[in-house]
Amino acid sequence: MVLTKCPICDISIDMPKMRTTPEKCSSRPRPEICLSKNRQSSLTSCAYKNLLDRILGGRLRPGDLLNRRTVARELGISPAPVLEAMVRLQEEGLLEVLPRRGTRVRIITPDYLLGQLLVREALECEAARLACGAPVRQARRMLLHLAAGVHAADRSSVAMWQREVEFHLAIVRLVGVPEFVQAYERVMRVGLFMRINQITGHVPLMKSHAALVDALAEDDPDAAERAMREHIRAGKEIIFAPIEKARHTPEIRNST
Repeated sequence: MVLTKCPICDISIDMPKMRTTPEKCSSRPRPEICLSKNRQSSLTSCAYKNLLDRILGGRLRPGDLLNRRTVARELGISPAPVLEAMVRLQEEGLLEVLPRRGTRVRIITPDYLLGQLLVREALECEAARLACGAPVRQARRMLLHLAAGVHAADRSSVAMWQREVEFHLAIVRLVGVPEFVQAYERVMRVGLFMRINQITGHVPLMKSHAALVDALAEDDPDAAERAMREHIRAGKEIIFAPIEKARHTPEIRNST
């Protein structure tokens, strides 16, 4: 059995069954550990990591309803920190609130998928502009090592997606702005969730990550941005089709 970790949340995932292994994952705290925490923030973190564990581990599927009181009983804590954790997961796009029904694991729609990809593209293209040149050249050996890991993985596996995230996250971190990195991590956490649940329904075209490193190593922000955009959109033309169609559709004028 092969265990891999999410590069963002450090959760160990059992690849064949998509389940988190308890003894390998610190994000599944025992109730007595939760009870030993005396601060609200610690309890909220406990609940957040537990729910994130379930979602990214595949034990909570898109459309599953969540009851904060039930989760609180399972963790041995009060409902208040669980509610705070659920609000955070909602803000990160993993949960959604249904009027008069409750909270459920988000069901990904085509519009939501497109929106997440556009946010990812905006962040990574800006990272390419800011980190190109000297920062990439200094990190070249590390980036090429990560690039080789992406191409060595099975294209249809979650491991490939996780290595892809590690590669791009390394580039974003070269910007050196924690808030920027955190915004990117939120987007990619949703991306991992979609990939685990096979929301996208396709295997992305594997454009050379090493070639991307070469492009970003040059002191040319415009070229770096173009290279990053082409890399992100490769194999996702169907998803981006509505945007391209809107760009090339003449404005319909009211003739009346």
